[in-house]
Amino acid sequence: MTRYGKIFLLLLAIGVLAWILPWLYSFATPDTRYAPFTLMSEVNDQLLHNLPADEKGLSMIDQQGRVYSGEAIDSMLPTFYYRQLIADGRLPDTLRGVAMTPKAIQAGNFIFRSSPSDLNRRVPGLYPLLESRSGRVDLEMPDDVFRITDQGIEFIDMATNTIKAEKSRTFTLAMEKKGFAFPAMAIAGNPTTRKDYDNGYLLIDRNHRVFRLMMVRGRPFVRDTGIDPQIGMVQGFVTEFPGRQYIGYLTDRNSQLYVLTSDYKLIRMPVGSFDPKTESLMIVGNLFNRTVRIGGNDSVRWYGLRADDRTLVTQQEVSFPPSVAQKIAGWVFPFRLSFTSSVDGYAYPRFEGGSPCAFVLGAVLAGAWIAMRRKRKRRVVLPALVILATGVYGFLAFLLLKVPENER
Repeated sequence: MTRYGKIFLLLLAIGVLAWILPWLYSFATPDTRYAPFTLMSEVNDQLLHNLPADEKGLSMIDQQGRVYSGEAIDSMLPTFYYRQLIADGRLPDTLRGVAMTPKAIQAGNFIFRSSPSDLNRRVPGLYPLLESRSGRVDLEMPDDVFRITDQGIEFIDMATNTIKAEKSRTFTLAMEKKGFAFPAMAIAGNPTTRKDYDNGYLLIDRNHRVFRLMMVRGRPFVRDTGIDPQIGMVQGFVTEFPGRQYIGYLTDRNSQLYVLTSDYKLIRMPVGSFDPKTESLMIVGNLFNRTVRIGGNDSVRWYGLRADDRTLVTQQEVSFPPSVAQKIAGWVFPFRLSFTSSVDGYAYPRFEGGSPCAFVLGAVLAGAWIAMRRKRKRRVVLPALVILATGVYGFLAFLLLKVPENER
């Protein structure tokens, strides 16, 4: 084997070990951090957290340490467990002056989710624009898709892969008339027919102005939402909840979260910073409140907001300090190689830096290598430097390959 072939094998072995060893260690020491399912009670405005299940069944604990189980949970969360309360004959007629009818509860309930993997992935750049006012109960997929370029919006016939020139020109002129500056910085929508109605798309143009785009009876509907471009919106999320109270959520360049109501009012949600590309978001809403959950790598934050004005009522945060297993890994592995991540949908080699403490073990292993090889009067400096830099990976690679030092 040539000198370069042996160097290649050595580097390959180090790379494979940097991938396999941390993975095996993580598999043997699973992450036990727990972020419970949490809802804000409509009764006492407390956040209720799920407790680990036991032989007694489901239990929840509030922020003051009171524990609830069984029927008490149903009563504390009447809009979430309203079906059970109806079956038991315990659904109240009114709560806080609001009629508690099944229809009203269903219209007020919703769940919204967003995860980094939804955004950190390659998108085709082609979007179907559904007919929002077809007069039919069921929505139907169109026979074309649109894309937005520097010059305008183009509709492409999917059967023939040709541009629909007239439709493209009509929609482009409508958008230009409303002041849309091409191209679009962000395009947000729900391109599916599995929903009760269609809210169209939220478009952010190159000047950070936010527009709503729909197709109504075959004609373009374009509206400037009136959001101040100085806010600097960068990401949108279209919602189609049963109550039709919102158009969607938006985030700005300063990682602030907003809700855009159906009458085009923009309300900032007092939930601190939220970066949709690195943090997950879940919002559970009902007639009375909103429970907002923002999760990152090191913590989970919950906020309880009023439904009518989104004012903050209560909040709580749980931090996840490094576990003992993670601290040990920081001493053992100087870096690690992985191919996937929970925050995106790509698969490619990526190196994650470890703790500088791992160089202590690298120095120990380098010293051990020198002691092992010096007795045989072989060159040890270069292999020792490699082991110092790569730690346990380099040490094991040299042992497994048994490459003579005088050939390196």
